[in-house]
Amino acid sequence: FDTDWRFSTEHSRRIVKHLEHARQPVTFRDIPASWGHDSFLLPVERYHDTLRGWFDRAFREGLR
Repeated sequence: FDTDWRFSTEHSRRIVKHLEHARQPVTFRDIPASWGHDSFLLPVERYHDTLRGWFDRAFREGLR
């Protein structure tokens, strides 16, 4: 979440770059929300749509 002070967007982007460099599958979304780290507890539609898509894909392809 773009307002998360616990795990900043820049920190998350660095992790993504390291995972990509290690050729690991990774997906990153910077989701706008007003509630910081606790946004995952609230009905943030874009977040829930993103998770739903990830779980649907993981179910179809099988978790690795």
